[in-house]
Amino acid sequence: MYNPTHIYYMITIQCNQKCSKCSHWKQKDNAKRLPTEKIVKAIKSIPTARELCIVGGEPLLFKTEIYEILNELSDTPIRTTIITNGVLMDKPFIEKVAKHNIHIVVSIDTLDKEFWKFVRGTNSYERVFENLESATTDNGSLEKKYNFVIN
Repeated sequence: MYNPTHIYYMITIQCNQKCSKCSHWKQKDNAKRLPTEKIVKAIKSIPTARELCIVGGEPLLFKTEIYEILNELSDTPIRTTIITNGVLMDKPFIEKVAKHNIHIVVSIDTLDKEFWKFVRGTNSYERVFENLESATTDNGSLEKKYNFVIN
């Protein structure tokens, strides 16, 4: 019997960065959005599920859907992980999700601002680090984990 514990949900292929290492930003996500209710129903139908990982593209382009998913899963033991580039991970977002069973992973490709522009294709360094600072200082209950690509 197959008893999955981890579910990966690619919420979109769209992205708000133009990373040199990825081509997602070149894609247009013209697919019809799946209703959130169907996504949640599918997740809840797997009794062994313990973690939902929301990936993209950039998942935070669809914050409203993420809020709905988190609210609907709040009565389950399922932890939600969101993998983000951090650009849209602002204070209002963190405040809304901090009360949930959530784990946020922010991709940090380099600490060099100039190389960041090359890798990300945008000048988002300051915004990402401001968002990280806000998330880590204002929300004691939010689990914090840092993943880095050292170059």
